[in-house]
Amino acid sequence: MITHKGTVTLQTERLELRRFGTDDAQVMFENFFSDPVAVGFSRWQVHETVETTKALMAEYEWDYQISDCYNWAIAARDTNKPIGRIAVSHLDERVSTADMSFFIGRAWWHKGYASEALSAVIGFLFSAAGK
Repeated sequence: MITHKGTVTLQTERLELRRFGTDDAQVMFENFFSDPVAVGFSRWQVHETVETTKALMAEYEWDYQISDCYNWAIAARDTNKPIGRIAVSHLDERVSTADMSFFIGRAWWHKGYASEALSAVIGFLFSAAGK
């Protein structure tokens, strides 16, 4: 059985994985949600206005009340500004599996950020939240 810890802050060499806040909306809009190329590789629709992104960030903040919510902003440690998101999209405790989803703004593609974030989350799930 997993001991749920929720979305706790994780750090890597270059990244801080942390909870989203509504104050992240403008940066996430600029870095990802307004970019049709980046959004095209995800299940999201392009956000036409920052207000749509603000509503999503507010939803994320609400979800953090649930102990098995695992949804991180991928923030560059040097700026603490989010460049993407990584989340456990499905967790099946019966068979100890987790499906992960992530997106990274196009300016940070092909630099290993997604791999670095994924490695941190997997380590967290196996150690801190795991059996």
